[in-house]
Amino acid sequence: MVLHKPRWLAAALLAAAAVFASPGVSAAGTVILVEETGGGSFSQSYTLATLPPSFNTPSFNNVQITINTSSGDGVRADHAISTGLNAQAGAGFTAGAGLKITVTDDGFQNANPGSPGFFVGNISNTAAFANTSNEGTATLTGNGTTILGPVTANASPVTIGSGQFLASTPNVSSIPDTFSVQQVLNFRVESITASSASFTAGISTSVVTSTAAVPAPPAALLALAAFPVLGLRRALKRKA
Repeated sequence: MVLHKPRWLAAALLAAAAVFASPGVSAAGTVILVEETGGGSFSQSYTLATLPPSFNTPSFNNVQITINTSSGDGVRADHAISTGLNAQAGAGFTAGAGLKITVTDDGFQNANPGSPGFFVGNISNTAAFANTSNEGTATLTGNGTTILGPVTANASPVTIGSGQFLASTPNVSSIPDTFSVQQVLNFRVESITASSASFTAGISTSVVTSTAAVPAPPAALLALAAFPVLGLRRALKRKA
Protein backbone atom coordinates (compact mmCIF):
# COMPACT_ATOMS: atom_id res chain seq x y z
CA MET A 1 0.00 0.00 0.00
CA VAL A 2 2.80 2.40 0.82
CA LEU A 3 4.43 1.79 -2.55
CA HIS A 4 1.21 2.69 -4.38
CA LYS A 5 0.64 6.03 -2.60
CA PRO A 6 3.42 7.96 -4.38
CA ARG A 7 2.09 6.75 -7.73
CA TRP A 8 -1.47 7.73 -6.82
CA LEU A 9 -0.32 11.16 -5.60
CA ALA A 10 1.67 11.79 -8.77
CA ALA A 11 -1.30 10.85 -10.93
CA ALA A 12 -3.58 13.14 -8.93
CA LEU A 13 -1.19 16.06 -9.27
CA LEU A 14 -0.93 15.53 -13.01
CA ALA A 15 -4.71 15.42 -13.33
CA ALA A 16 -5.10 18.62 -11.32
CA ALA A 17 -2.48 20.37 -13.40
CA ALA A 18 -4.30 19.36 -16.58
CA VAL A 19 -7.57 20.80 -15.30
CA PHE A 20 -6.04 24.17 -14.42
CA ALA A 21 -4.12 24.28 -17.70
CA SER A 22 -7.20 23.59 -19.82
CA PRO A 23 -8.63 26.66 -21.60
CA GLY A 24 -12.07 27.76 -20.50
CA VAL A 25 -14.74 30.14 -21.73
CA SER A 26 -14.16 33.65 -20.43
CA ALA A 27 -17.46 35.51 -20.54
CA ALA A 28 -15.76 38.71 -19.43
CA GLY A 29 -13.48 38.57 -22.50
CA THR A 30 -16.36 39.33 -24.88
CA VAL A 31 -17.91 42.81 -24.67
CA ILE A 32 -21.18 43.69 -26.42
CA LEU A 33 -22.12 47.35 -26.89
CA VAL A 34 -25.71 48.00 -28.05
CA GLU A 35 -26.74 51.44 -29.27
CA GLU A 36 -29.97 52.66 -30.87
CA THR A 37 -29.36 54.98 -33.80
CA GLY A 38 -31.66 57.40 -35.60
CA GLY A 39 -34.40 57.10 -33.00
CA GLY A 40 -34.52 57.01 -29.24
CA SER A 41 -31.57 57.20 -26.91
CA PHE A 42 -30.24 53.80 -25.80
CA SER A 43 -26.69 52.66 -25.07
CA GLN A 44 -25.80 49.64 -22.96
CA SER A 45 -22.70 47.49 -22.59
CA TYR A 46 -22.84 43.78 -21.69
CA THR A 47 -20.62 40.72 -21.39
CA LEU A 48 -21.70 37.21 -22.38
CA ALA A 49 -22.56 36.62 -18.73
CA THR A 50 -24.72 39.75 -18.38
CA LEU A 51 -26.36 39.79 -21.83
CA PRO A 52 -30.13 39.41 -21.16
CA PRO A 53 -32.26 36.95 -23.19
CA SER A 54 -34.24 39.93 -24.54
CA PHE A 55 -34.78 43.63 -23.88
CA ASN A 56 -36.55 46.69 -25.30
CA THR A 57 -35.26 50.00 -26.63
CA PRO A 58 -37.30 53.12 -27.49
CA SER A 59 -37.92 51.92 -31.09
CA PHE A 60 -37.60 48.15 -30.78
CA ASN A 61 -39.22 45.37 -28.75
CA ASN A 62 -38.00 41.89 -27.87
CA VAL A 63 -34.43 42.57 -28.97
CA GLN A 64 -32.49 39.30 -28.88
CA ILE A 65 -28.74 39.14 -29.48
CA THR A 66 -26.89 35.85 -29.86
CA ILE A 67 -23.11 35.55 -29.83
CA ASN A 68 -21.28 32.38 -30.91
CA THR A 69 -17.50 32.41 -30.53
CA SER A 70 -14.71 29.83 -30.58
CA SER A 71 -12.41 31.91 -28.37
CA GLY A 72 -13.16 29.65 -25.42
CA ASP A 73 -11.91 26.60 -27.34
CA GLY A 74 -8.28 27.49 -26.65
CA VAL A 75 -5.46 27.09 -29.16
CA ARG A 76 -6.55 26.20 -32.69
CA ALA A 77 -5.77 27.01 -36.34
CA ASP A 78 -9.25 28.23 -37.21
CA HIS A 79 -11.57 30.49 -35.24
CA ALA A 80 -15.04 31.88 -35.87
CA ILE A 81 -17.34 34.42 -34.24
CA SER A 82 -20.88 35.44 -35.18
CA THR A 83 -23.39 37.99 -33.96
CA GLY A 84 -27.12 37.52 -34.55
CA LEU A 85 -29.96 39.99 -34.02
CA ASN A 86 -33.72 39.41 -33.82
CA ALA A 87 -36.08 42.32 -33.10
CA GLN A 88 -39.58 43.69 -33.62
CA ALA A 89 -40.86 47.21 -34.17
CA GLY A 90 -41.89 48.82 -30.90
CA ALA A 91 -44.84 51.13 -30.20
CA GLY A 92 -42.44 54.08 -30.27
CA PHE A 93 -40.77 53.07 -33.54
CA THR A 94 -39.30 55.95 -35.56
CA ALA A 95 -38.65 55.52 -39.29
CA GLY A 96 -34.93 55.29 -39.89
CA ALA A 97 -34.18 53.91 -36.43
CA GLY A 98 -31.55 51.23 -36.11
CA LEU A 99 -29.43 49.16 -33.78
CA LYS A 100 -25.64 49.25 -33.80
CA ILE A 101 -24.09 46.21 -32.11
CA THR A 102 -20.34 46.19 -31.50
CA VAL A 103 -18.88 42.90 -30.28
CA THR A 104 -15.23 42.71 -29.21
CA ASP A 105 -13.59 39.40 -28.29
CA ASP A 106 -9.90 39.44 -27.31
CA GLY A 107 -9.54 35.79 -26.30
CA PHE A 108 -8.50 34.06 -29.54
CA GLN A 109 -5.40 31.82 -29.44
CA ASN A 110 -3.65 30.85 -32.67
CA ALA A 111 -2.09 27.42 -33.16
CA ASN A 112 0.24 28.74 -35.89
CA PRO A 113 1.76 32.01 -34.62
CA GLY A 114 3.32 34.16 -37.31
CA SER A 115 1.70 32.26 -40.19
CA PRO A 116 -0.26 34.01 -42.94
CA GLY A 117 -3.97 33.46 -42.95
CA PHE A 118 -7.46 34.38 -44.07
CA PHE A 119 -9.91 36.80 -42.47
CA VAL A 120 -13.29 36.32 -44.18
CA GLY A 121 -17.00 36.38 -43.38
CA ASN A 122 -20.49 37.48 -44.35
CA ILE A 123 -23.54 39.46 -43.26
CA SER A 124 -27.25 38.67 -43.56
CA ASN A 125 -30.48 40.60 -43.29
CA THR A 126 -34.20 39.70 -43.45
CA ALA A 127 -37.42 41.63 -42.92
CA ALA A 128 -41.13 40.99 -42.47
CA PHE A 129 -43.36 44.03 -43.17
CA ALA A 130 -40.33 46.31 -43.33
CA ASN A 131 -37.52 47.61 -45.51
CA THR A 132 -34.16 47.23 -43.84
CA SER A 133 -30.42 47.46 -44.40
CA ASN A 134 -27.49 45.92 -42.58
CA GLU A 135 -23.88 47.10 -42.82
CA GLY A 136 -21.09 44.99 -41.36
CA THR A 137 -17.50 45.80 -40.50
CA ALA A 138 -14.97 43.46 -38.90
CA THR A 139 -11.51 44.19 -37.52
CA LEU A 140 -8.76 41.72 -36.59
CA THR A 141 -6.18 43.16 -34.20
CA GLY A 142 -2.90 41.51 -33.29
CA ASN A 143 0.50 42.84 -34.27
CA GLY A 144 -1.34 44.83 -36.94
CA THR A 145 -4.90 45.64 -37.94
CA THR A 146 -6.90 44.07 -40.77
CA ILE A 147 -10.31 45.57 -41.54
CA LEU A 148 -13.08 43.90 -43.54
CA GLY A 149 -15.88 45.99 -44.94
CA PRO A 150 -18.05 47.78 -44.85
CA VAL A 151 -20.37 45.36 -46.66
CA THR A 152 -24.07 46.20 -46.99
CA ALA A 153 -27.12 43.94 -47.43
CA ASN A 154 -30.64 45.25 -48.06
CA ALA A 155 -33.92 43.43 -47.44
CA SER A 156 -37.47 44.24 -48.55
CA PRO A 157 -40.52 42.85 -46.66
CA VAL A 158 -40.04 39.22 -47.73
CA THR A 159 -36.57 39.24 -49.24
CA ILE A 160 -33.33 37.97 -47.71
CA GLY A 161 -30.24 40.06 -48.35
CA SER A 162 -26.64 38.97 -47.83
CA GLY A 163 -23.10 40.11 -48.49
CA GLN A 164 -19.69 38.48 -48.16
CA PHE A 165 -16.21 39.46 -47.08
CA LEU A 166 -14.07 37.40 -49.48
CA ALA A 167 -10.36 36.65 -49.86
CA SER A 168 -9.02 34.23 -52.47
CA THR A 169 -5.44 34.55 -51.16
CA PRO A 170 -4.25 35.05 -47.56
CA ASN A 171 -5.15 38.61 -46.61
CA VAL A 172 -3.27 38.64 -43.28
CA SER A 173 0.51 38.35 -43.60
CA SER A 174 1.15 37.22 -40.03
CA ILE A 175 -1.40 36.21 -37.38
CA PRO A 176 0.09 36.34 -33.86
CA ASP A 177 -0.34 33.81 -31.07
CA THR A 178 -3.20 35.81 -29.56
CA PHE A 179 -5.53 38.23 -31.31
CA SER A 180 -8.88 39.99 -31.02
CA VAL A 181 -11.80 40.34 -33.43
CA GLN A 182 -14.33 43.16 -33.37
CA GLN A 183 -17.60 42.89 -35.30
CA VAL A 184 -19.84 45.90 -35.93
CA LEU A 185 -23.40 45.18 -37.04
CA ASN A 186 -25.07 48.43 -38.12
CA PHE A 187 -28.74 47.60 -38.71
CA ARG A 188 -31.29 50.17 -39.92
CA VAL A 189 -35.03 50.03 -40.58
CA GLU A 190 -35.94 52.40 -43.40
CA SER A 191 -39.70 51.93 -42.97
CA ILE A 192 -42.35 49.46 -41.81
CA THR A 193 -45.58 48.46 -43.54
CA ALA A 194 -47.29 46.94 -40.46
CA SER A 195 -47.04 47.35 -36.70
CA SER A 196 -46.11 43.65 -36.47
CA ALA A 197 -42.89 44.22 -38.43
CA SER A 198 -39.99 41.96 -37.43
CA PHE A 199 -36.42 41.64 -38.63
CA THR A 200 -33.19 39.75 -38.26
CA ALA A 201 -29.57 40.56 -39.06
CA GLY A 202 -26.24 38.83 -38.62
CA ILE A 203 -22.52 39.10 -39.14
CA SER A 204 -20.03 36.22 -39.08
CA THR A 205 -16.26 36.20 -39.48
CA SER A 206 -13.63 33.48 -39.59
CA VAL A 207 -9.86 33.53 -39.07
CA VAL A 208 -7.90 30.64 -40.59
CA THR A 209 -4.11 30.31 -40.37
CA SER A 210 -3.66 28.30 -43.54
CA THR A 211 -2.24 29.10 -46.96
CA ALA A 212 -4.82 26.92 -48.70
CA ALA A 213 -7.41 28.80 -50.76
CA VAL A 214 -10.54 29.73 -48.84
CA PRO A 215 -13.13 30.91 -51.40
CA ALA A 216 -15.84 31.38 -48.77
CA PRO A 217 -16.36 31.07 -45.02
CA PRO A 218 -16.39 27.47 -43.69
CA ALA A 219 -19.72 25.65 -43.68
CA ALA A 220 -19.92 25.87 -39.90
CA LEU A 221 -19.57 29.64 -40.08
CA LEU A 222 -22.30 29.91 -42.69
CA ALA A 223 -24.53 27.82 -40.44
CA LEU A 224 -23.94 30.26 -37.60
CA ALA A 225 -24.87 33.16 -39.86
CA ALA A 226 -28.10 31.45 -40.92
CA PHE A 227 -29.76 31.08 -37.52
CA PRO A 228 -31.63 34.43 -37.51
CA VAL A 229 -32.88 33.80 -41.05
CA LEU A 230 -34.38 30.46 -40.05
CA GLY A 231 -36.29 32.10 -37.22
CA LEU A 232 -37.83 34.70 -39.52
CA ARG A 233 -38.83 32.11 -42.10
CA ARG A 234 -40.83 30.30 -39.42
CA ALA A 235 -42.47 33.59 -38.45
CA LEU A 236 -43.37 34.34 -42.09
CA LYS A 237 -44.99 30.89 -42.44
CA ARG A 238 -47.12 31.51 -39.34
CA LYS A 239 -48.25 34.90 -40.64
CA ALA A 240 -49.06 33.45 -44.05
